[in-house]
Amino acid sequence: MSKSFDNEIEDSIQEDNLQDQQQDNDVPDEENQGAEVVIPMDSSEEEEETDEEAAKEVARGFIVDDEEEDEEERSPPPKKKKQKKRKREKSLDLDDEDEISDDDLDLLEENTGIKIARSEPKFKRLKRGRHQEHKHDVSRIFDEDEIMDDQFGNESDFVVDDDEDEVDDIDRGERSQRYTTNKSSYFTKEMTPAQRTWVEVFEDLENKYAYAFDIEEPDELEFAEGIEAILDPSALKQMRMTEEDKIIKTKDIPERFQLRPDIIAERKLTDEEVEEAARIIFDNFAEYDGRRKSSQLFIAIKRVIKCLGQEFLEVPYIYAYRRDYLAEFHKDSSVSHEILDRSNLWHIYDLEYRYRLFIEKREAIQGMISKYQIDVDNEYILNLLESASSEEALSDLHDYIHHKYSRRIATSSESSNTPRRLKKSSFYEECLSRGIDRLNMGINVESFTKSLIEDNPRIYHLTEPEVDPSIAEQYFKSNPRLALADATKMIALDIAFDPLFRKYVRQNFIKHSVILVNPVQSISESDLSWPFRFLRKHISKFRKSGLFAEIMAAEQKGQIKVKVVLENEQRFLESLKKRIINNADESDSPWHKYRTDVIQHSFNNVLHPIMDLWIKSRLTKDAEQWIMTRTMENFEDKLYVRPFKSARMSADEIPRVAALSWGPGGHRNTECVFLDDSGRLVDHVSFTNLRNRDMKEYHDFVQFIRDNKPQAIVVRCYDGRTKYLLETVQEAVEYYSKRGGEEIPVMAINDEVAKLYMLSPRAKREFPDYNEVARYCISLARMLQNPIGEYAAIEEKVASITHYPLQNFLPREKLIECLQRGFINVITDIGVSINDVLHTRNKMDLLQYVSGLGPRKAEVLIKSIVADGIMELERRDDLIKNETVGKIVYTNCAGFIRVRPKRPGSFDDTRIHPTYYILARKMVCDALDLDDEEAEEEMYSNRRVDILKRLMAEPEKLNDLILDDYAKSLSKYYESPSNLILHNIKTELIRPFADPRRNFEIPTTDQVFEMETGENDESLFPGQIVAAQIMRVDDKILKCRLTEHQIDGVITIGNIADYRITPQDVRARFSVDQPLKAKILSIDKQRFSANLTIRPRDLNNNRNVLPKRKKLDEDFDYDAEAEAIQASKKATPVHIPAPSPIRIIPHPMFHQMTYSEAVQYLKDKSNGSYVVRPSSKGFGYIAITWKLFENIYQHVDIVEKDKAGVSVGRRLEVDGGKYVYSDLDELIVEYVEQKARRAEDLIAHAKFKSSEENLRRFIDISLEMNPNHSSYGFCFDHEMPGGFFLMFKVNQFSNIENWKGYVKPEGYKFKGELYPSIIDMVNGFKKLVIGTTKK
Repeated sequence: MSKSFDNEIEDSIQEDNLQDQQQDNDVPDEENQGAEVVIPMDSSEEEEETDEEAAKEVARGFIVDDEEEDEEERSPPPKKKKQKKRKREKSLDLDDEDEISDDDLDLLEENTGIKIARSEPKFKRLKRGRHQEHKHDVSRIFDEDEIMDDQFGNESDFVVDDDEDEVDDIDRGERSQRYTTNKSSYFTKEMTPAQRTWVEVFEDLENKYAYAFDIEEPDELEFAEGIEAILDPSALKQMRMTEEDKIIKTKDIPERFQLRPDIIAERKLTDEEVEEAARIIFDNFAEYDGRRKSSQLFIAIKRVIKCLGQEFLEVPYIYAYRRDYLAEFHKDSSVSHEILDRSNLWHIYDLEYRYRLFIEKREAIQGMISKYQIDVDNEYILNLLESASSEEALSDLHDYIHHKYSRRIATSSESSNTPRRLKKSSFYEECLSRGIDRLNMGINVESFTKSLIEDNPRIYHLTEPEVDPSIAEQYFKSNPRLALADATKMIALDIAFDPLFRKYVRQNFIKHSVILVNPVQSISESDLSWPFRFLRKHISKFRKSGLFAEIMAAEQKGQIKVKVVLENEQRFLESLKKRIINNADESDSPWHKYRTDVIQHSFNNVLHPIMDLWIKSRLTKDAEQWIMTRTMENFEDKLYVRPFKSARMSADEIPRVAALSWGPGGHRNTECVFLDDSGRLVDHVSFTNLRNRDMKEYHDFVQFIRDNKPQAIVVRCYDGRTKYLLETVQEAVEYYSKRGGEEIPVMAINDEVAKLYMLSPRAKREFPDYNEVARYCISLARMLQNPIGEYAAIEEKVASITHYPLQNFLPREKLIECLQRGFINVITDIGVSINDVLHTRNKMDLLQYVSGLGPRKAEVLIKSIVADGIMELERRDDLIKNETVGKIVYTNCAGFIRVRPKRPGSFDDTRIHPTYYILARKMVCDALDLDDEEAEEEMYSNRRVDILKRLMAEPEKLNDLILDDYAKSLSKYYESPSNLILHNIKTELIRPFADPRRNFEIPTTDQVFEMETGENDESLFPGQIVAAQIMRVDDKILKCRLTEHQIDGVITIGNIADYRITPQDVRARFSVDQPLKAKILSIDKQRFSANLTIRPRDLNNNRNVLPKRKKLDEDFDYDAEAEAIQASKKATPVHIPAPSPIRIIPHPMFHQMTYSEAVQYLKDKSNGSYVVRPSSKGFGYIAITWKLFENIYQHVDIVEKDKAGVSVGRRLEVDGGKYVYSDLDELIVEYVEQKARRAEDLIAHAKFKSSEENLRRFIDISLEMNPNHSSYGFCFDHEMPGGFFLMFKVNQFSNIENWKGYVKPEGYKFKGELYPSIIDMVNGFKKLVIGTTKK
């Protein structure tokens, strides 16, 4: 092995990192182009047999929100690479930008655990570049142009060393879900034997594999410096240090505006666009919200659009400082009527984004029209584009252009040498080539559709042909009937693709569509889809509900079938048929029959599938919007709580808190922590036994209380036994109080955050020396000190908590977005103290939710302040004076950033925006009757603070001011309404930044009972028949556990039999673990216990209370249900064995399925899809089956701990307890979905193949074509789901090695090591190969 081989290992690994980064940077460019609309009429675009099939493809793809462009228009300019190169060279000159700061190095050390020396020179690594070819030396197989990468690969395959030209996947047809990119192709004139072998193996070489032989001159060598030389792209992305992140940090546009994809964030809407946007959004919003369209509403919406689109003001700023636009006021400036509330503003924010997508798409179509010179000969299209006011109108126009001008577009693409994939001609083009268009039936499509839209039959001119249909025999002697049928289909397509006709049909569907739901399998009453399993409901009735999202989820699970039907379909079709023959009698012309067939075919075969999907998509979007709003509001309500305060605490005081827990119970110790008023962990003790007052540890705990003097104690366990620890702690506190100590409130609180925090990487990083129960206690204590901060600390894991019952029907990105809005709304109301963030970095979690900021800008803001050597900010305007933030961002955030002043009388710790400081000063002086000279002296003297204190003590002085006069002058100065501004200034002068949140309330007995057991008055109540299991038998008492509920039960001897029995009878008849059927007499929620009876006369009493039945939907289709029942009775009876006990798991993805049924259900689903199902192992287990890849399904066994009966365990263990989760949603997000993402990354890798056979063939052929190279690749292990093989050959003559790896939630387990990313694994693999070769 040569010396250079060993020396260049690290350069090779760095090269792979770079290639991975380049590929990652390329992918968003493709994603930003938006979903591509299927173009059914372009023969050069789609492979189709008939245009009916094309229409179905259109139906699947045309309803999109993202920007759409033609493949031809996306061809990169030929100098793209050189331009990128020059940009990189230019960036290398900026030493300040590439320099790795100490903060960055600190962050690296924190994340990697590796100490990095500050005095080391800059890291460098090779980038792909241009160089001269040189001959290969077999002895230096890793010393190629790409050093080690040409042997074991970078992101391109071995055949061609370029990102954009890689060996085509051998199994491309098998794996359609992998994305592909267009590649230019040409051939060398002479083929090598290996290339000829390739041709023999793959017949369709020209169409599919030609680009594998492309030859492109390699780029010059370049060097990567700075932090990119150390970290791979995934780490850079996670740490928000990519090039895109840098742009977001520096650009003076709110971060959340910049994160909206597929638009130009800094584009300022023109006045005309604002007017157009207001009109479109006004219509959409009024229809969605069920509002009456009024000029008042329109003006309010237009003003909001102006703020968003021209001033780049975020929703929090608009709601706080432009609220005069949104409400009507009483004379005292209080709000009398809110035109738009905060939730409405967020909806308009979403609609404004959709408008921006709309104009981007419109401009793309304008570019396409210009490119293909369509405007020269078609004014109809230009008028359609000008009048388009919806996404659907643009999509229809896009499809129409490709239908009408498919040949021109194809010819233009060919003449411009645009690389294209060869495709079959469509049915429509084949008809044109056969001359079928000569049978046009005299129908003028454009005038026909215009007559429909304008409801004016006279516009339509039907030209009666001089010949009858028999002319087809002359033109098409071989098969005239087929020619007529094809002519009918051609004209039907012309009509179906006409945008005006589609608009007319859409209008009818909006007015008369009905959703029909019917079950396709038996649905039990416990299932979520029970209330709507038979349904007939007009689409207008789905407004303001999440019902349709539930319906679509049930259809996806295979439980129901959903159809969109027209109530007036027959009448509508008949009217169209009459219109197309000009209301004549069908017998008047031999062509009329064919003309009516045109309408029938156009509607039924082409448009109805499109309308079906469009209506479903529209209703789904509305349902998701509604669920987002409800989830945001519920979550906001959770966050809207102040820190805990006892009666003895001052207003701004933060409590000292102790927290105790034994976690999952069993033989675990009781962990006890104490946090001081700054949230710092001061004391931690672990007790083995607290229950016995005679034990030393009991008195040690009392001493712990005496030493630390907590102002509150919180207790919670997650084994369902909190009540026992709560009783012990209450007793100890009472013991302490009786001996001179203060009374201390003891409480149990919601632990939904603590259960997630204790297992999080952040918790392990913050408290590495403490066990999970201690970390659980720390989170419980911090919840009393700063509830919103503790929710923010778990970051995106907050989406694993249920805030609204229907939130699981939202896509994950929408769920996270609406929860972030909940944070933003609360932070808008309470503000964030910037100096607290500087002193306590954990509080930076909240700074990102300030208007105008985000995680990136918040990080830059703090770094900029600290870099200037400032440990405490003195003034708000220092942020802009020191250029910490730009003008737009400052305007957005200034009013919500609190700066507690050192100088007298500052307004920086009020909600008064700096824009209005001058007005606030004038109001202060006028209230205190100071003239200009006195005001000048007082306002800028050291007595200024006393002036503000006087106002706070004498608020009536401000109330005496006549605010109307101020309002008039303010309106002239600021050119905007001012009532609310004045009212807010007055309020802030009296009570600066008063906390509007509700007080922290100690949970009531009922609330603790529900938190601990999950039961409420509807699920558990007196009179209910329940299942129980005996836990202990005494002479006069049976102690039980309700097997389906998390509570104990007690049966006294008098409630056992209808007659008198003795203690001996009790012991003789009953034993431990014996199951019973009992009736609840009463429930003691404080003791988590129920009083039960098993007397036969009580159990057989007809007055037993039955559980409430689910309420059926108001539009439940009882007739359809009756028909289904009648049909089932007529079916041949089949003997069905007695069913096993049914396991019901309350989760939207739960199915009553076996493993084989789950596999069948997932067969046509996308990779990563999953089902939750009962486990065959019994009631103590749950199973999840998920799809890794085609015909590969992994079965996840989940062991439930701390459970009783059919309820889901409080502790869920996977892989023998290696992975532990507190609930099913958390397990799915952190285990299943993480593994699915890892698997998708593996599938997307350039060297992944679908099977061992294909991978072996790929490696062999690669080496035949490049004998001096090495080759490797991946494939899944079909025998062991979750495993994969990494196969490789060091050279052409060596054997294929096969090494096994496993996909894990946290990375890839390979050769005993765990790698966080594929590039890390490949690097590790190379080192292993090198080490093995050396030996």
